[in-house]
Amino acid sequence: MGKPHALLVPYAAQGHVIPMMELMQRLVKHGVKVTFLNTDFTHKLVTEAFSKDEKMNELASFVSLPDGVEEEEDRKDVGKLADAIFQVMPAKLEELIIKLNGNEDGKVTCIVADTCMGWAFRVGEKMKIKSAAFWTATATTLATLWSIEKFLEDGIVDDKGILMKKQMVQLSPTTPAINSENFMWVRIGDLKTQEIAFDLMIKANEFFEKDESGIISREEIKNKIQQLLEDNEFKVRATDLKEKVAVAVSRGGQSDKNFSNFIDWIHDTK
Repeated sequence: MGKPHALLVPYAAQGHVIPMMELMQRLVKHGVKVTFLNTDFTHKLVTEAFSKDEKMNELASFVSLPDGVEEEEDRKDVGKLADAIFQVMPAKLEELIIKLNGNEDGKVTCIVADTCMGWAFRVGEKMKIKSAAFWTATATTLATLWSIEKFLEDGIVDDKGILMKKQMVQLSPTTPAINSENFMWVRIGDLKTQEIAFDLMIKANEFFEKDESGIISREEIKNKIQQLLEDNEFKVRATDLKEKVAVAVSRGGQSDKNFSNFIDWIHDTK
């Protein structure tokens, strides 16, 4: 039986592509064949950044697909890019998987996609390929994503993500409140862009079971950093946290165990 073959699908932005590339490197070290899928535009940027002497692991390869944005269009328009990706890439991804599956020892056994590329999970489901979500932002941002249904129920936003109530929101007694004006999609571009960004999050949210977690505002982070710089107690706690994180990511730590379980899951998809 051949090696497991993971198809990695990052969102087309630097802060999403780089963490996914880090994951790719970890996977190939564990004997997983990886095909890294970028948009044509991002693929060009990534491959041009490689040095001439840089050697690629034989288990890793890069491919690309069009994102639907024409050359003369504004690629920095987040809403236009997200909308175009949803319109064009799902069908192209199916075609790519069929092509990869036709190669010797190339059958795709799992899809690991950025949460913002939720449509990729639907393609995986349709083609009976296991899928896993990869989240590149903070846990509190993910908690906001998971809480959208509650925001809708409470009338804080409408079904297009437009802010209806300006208020402080606290989803957990153990976390500070956040101003609804700081919801991530509310602070992106114009209303049209906000609607598209909100729709992107709704689609991504469909992949997850709902959960309740805390969210932290930027102002609260700023305050805590200030306290950290001035308060010795926070310095002690920060040092303690750093040590705990170091233990978690070291061999045998909880994060290491979680990644090992993920590797086992990928190997089970062969």
